[in-house]
Amino acid sequence: MIARSDHVGGCDIHYVEMGAGPSLVFLHGSGGLRFDETAFGLLASDYRLLVPSMPGFDDSTTGDITSGPEIADVMAKFIATCAGGQASVIGESFGGRIAAWLTIRHPEVVDRAILAAPGGLRRGGGDRGLNLTPEEQQTRLYGRPLDQQRTPEQVAQHRSNVQNAIKFGGPAWDEDLYQQLPGIRRPVLVLYGTNDQTMERRDIDLFPERIPGGRISYIEGAPHVLSATYPEPFARLVKDFLGEDRAQ
Repeated sequence: MIARSDHVGGCDIHYVEMGAGPSLVFLHGSGGLRFDETAFGLLASDYRLLVPSMPGFDDSTTGDITSGPEIADVMAKFIATCAGGQASVIGESFGGRIAAWLTIRHPEVVDRAILAAPGGLRRGGGDRGLNLTPEEQQTRLYGRPLDQQRTPEQVAQHRSNVQNAIKFGGPAWDEDLYQQLPGIRRPVLVLYGTNDQTMERRDIDLFPERIPGGRISYIEGAPHVLSATYPEPFARLVKDFLGEDRAQ
């Protein structure tokens, strides 16, 4: 794993890179970059994996960003500058919302897209669980409290990241995103865990329903953060989808 930093789209973007092969960019959720060793290792066995902290998250600067679609614009420049001009993209939770906007606004840099429990179409409102204890938040996201507890500094950074996700993400129900999904012309796979306590299945199902040719795969019993909790089936579904597309 190599830690890197580049100035892209008016922002200083920090990211990690590992593996070799076709470029694959992973866009994190609202908590910021989290290194999922097992999932990332499995993906990096076949791909050059790049995992950026998006603008306003962790040590990456905000620049002039004011919205999720503008974050997608910066990520398009990141792919053009750092990922060889085009990449497949995985977006998880908040990152799934950004990946959807990226595919809508900059299809030239997206080969294929995987949206893992994407946000943006929540009919039930935008509760982020900010009033929950860390253990309750972790259970909601991962199905159980984490084995390794965060330091106070990590807790503060996580909270800052979530607040920026709320600030830039926009409304829980993004009508503009809903209306523009049918314009996507790239292959898209949606992933969803059937024990997700954050996103309702009826909302996630809207993505494959609205995206032409979009498909969905369910991971039985999985909570919201699929890459961390079910890394093997997560990576297998991703690699099967990407490999299938390349073979066509």
